[in-house]
Amino acid sequence: MERLILVVDDDEDVAETIERALRRAGHRVLVAHRGADALQLARENHPDLAVLDIMMPGMNGVDVCRHIRANPELAHMPLLFLTAKGEIGSRIEDSTPFTEGDVELLAVLGSQAAIAIDNARLFQEIQTAYQKLAELDHLKSEFISIAAHELRSPLAVVLTYAALLEAEATGQMRQHLGQVTLAAMQLKSIIDEMVSLREIDTGQAQVALSDVAIAETVARVLEDLNLLASRKHQHVDIQIPTDLPLARGDPRLVFLILSNLLSNAIKFTPEEGSITISAHSEEGRVVTTIRDTGVGIPEAELERIFQRFYQVEDSLRRKHGGIGLGLAIAREMANLVGGKIEVASKEGEGSAFSLSLPQA
Repeated sequence: MERLILVVDDDEDVAETIERALRRAGHRVLVAHRGADALQLARENHPDLAVLDIMMPGMNGVDVCRHIRANPELAHMPLLFLTAKGEIGSRIEDSTPFTEGDVELLAVLGSQAAIAIDNARLFQEIQTAYQKLAELDHLKSEFISIAAHELRSPLAVVLTYAALLEAEATGQMRQHLGQVTLAAMQLKSIIDEMVSLREIDTGQAQVALSDVAIAETVARVLEDLNLLASRKHQHVDIQIPTDLPLARGDPRLVFLILSNLLSNAIKFTPEEGSITISAHSEEGRVVTTIRDTGVGIPEAELERIFQRFYQVEDSLRRKHGGIGLGLAIAREMANLVGGKIEVASKEGEGSAFSLSLPQA
């Protein structure tokens, strides 16, 4: 592939020799014998590669390199340094025929020039792809933010009026309105997960550490999700001692973590199943465990369930809703507050997810 190469050498004979070698290799060549001239040619022509002689009077090759790297338009241009004193230069001056070593040196120069150009091209392509990816990621984050804002307000209205109508309705109409409320709550859960994911990815998840009362936090979580559990006639038992020490964490994030864990338990526990929320302190940490009698998780899947968008069920045959973000978000938020999430499960018998936080 033809490339434009700038050759910079104060020795005209050496420069001419390099120029001929490069032209025979199929490249276009610009020649400069002074550093200032080289910079002007580089700014005007934007060559694909510059071959610089290090030892030049006035502005030497290193100085030229500094100026090129300081120019944003030329900063990524590959540079190849060459010194020919006592080698090619002396051959030209006394008309001594080139030795095999001289020919080999020029061949290496040509091949190195080609490699440098290809590497620069690949680097530029990677930089361009990375920039486009960053722009797409920014657009994704902005879309999630705008969509969540625009959806939350009307969704809150739907939830409020559906709950009011359901309370006043009877018979089959009450059942229909119950389905509307349930679907709206599931949509709210998905929106909340998307917003939480955006906060984590953009570094906007603000952490404000303070003392956290686990019993009070669990009560608020259950109040928020009790409707989902009651729809499936599930029994939720709370076993938290009154003298449980305070935990150290961000109250908002701890609430979101426990909400995701309880929502997951409700989702995968069958109708009339049971869920137990317990807590205890050990070795300077406060451990909250949500245990269910659900479908359980195969041992081989226990770590993969914390991957984003991963779901144990086949996407075409799965019975449970969701987009596979809840557990991933819970673990990443736990990491932000110095916490840790562990899971123990047996297929067909249920699962137990534990959130461990530092004791206050």
